[in-house]
Amino acid sequence: MKIKTLIKVCIFQIIFIASGKSQTVINSHNIDFYHLKTDDGIAQNSITDITQDTIGQIWFATKNGVIRYNSKKLFIYKNIPDKPNSIINNFVNNVYTTSKGELWIATQNGANVYDYKNDCFITPKNSKLTNIKINSVAEDKQGILWFLNYTDHSIISFNEKHNIVKEYSAPYKI
Repeated sequence: MKIKTLIKVCIFQIIFIASGKSQTVINSHNIDFYHLKTDDGIAQNSITDITQDTIGQIWFATKNGVIRYNSKKLFIYKNIPDKPNSIINNFVNNVYTTSKGELWIATQNGANVYDYKNDCFITPKNSKLTNIKINSVAEDKQGILWFLNYTDHSIISFNEKHNIVKEYSAPYKI
């Protein structure tokens, strides 16, 4: 359902931009656009993913950390060795906001969840979500999180409510 909606939105945007009406709408609402560059504090020009959390902040996954933008200031989070509440790896593949408002990041070395109260990242205690390359995170209707494990060519499900983790391996190497 989300994919169909995304495709419809993309097609609408392409038609809208191609028709020239987008400039008229933008000008009539006096919308300002700001280009954020490495000079502004962006950790890297290569963005691997973008999401917006439940309080309106924009999160950027990069090959050199994760960036939080609150419309006024950039906050950069990087792996700091020997600091357990830093992100697990700087190469961030995916940022994902769950239906409960949690922000998860998928990295080249596992997954983290953002702790809004303490402004830090928590590494799940379950070893199946660390020391592996996780490409992406998704959530199903029951609230179970799904992680695409590129290292072992498997999919990992994580039921936070019951703290149950299951791994489903591919029957053959891809």
